[in-house]
Amino acid sequence: MRKKVNIMKSYTIEIHRNEKFVCRRFFGDLVFDEILESWMEILNVPEFNNDNYDLISDYTEATVQVSVNSLNKVGDFYESIGQKYRGRKHAVVVAKPRQTAFSKLFKQKYDSESGILFDIFEEMEAAVNWIKNES
Repeated sequence: MRKKVNIMKSYTIEIHRNEKFVCRRFFGDLVFDEILESWMEILNVPEFNNDNYDLISDYTEATVQVSVNSLNKVGDFYESIGQKYRGRKHAVVVAKPRQTAFSKLFKQKYDSESGILFDIFEEMEAAVNWIKNES
């Protein structure tokens, strides 16, 4: 019996050069491995890695399939990159109650520890405005 493997990614990565941010958009069923995989791709984007671009993660079209334990693993990774990316902004755009709850738990635990400025938004426009605000 063959096992079907989904080789389609459930995210895209876009570079917004005028606004100096990278946007990661998730869609469909989202699992822990894909969150980490997307981070690895972002860390290889020259604009993010070398040019101090900020990050927007859009979860509005995704169904998050991660546990609290998986969230802690993402948080551990987040802390491990925090020193290098200290002071960068990471805006998270959410639309569903589960996304909001996980994002708030994440912010509460990792926002001050990582050194990365993290905030949660319900609309992309608000996230972009926060990213563009230099204060």
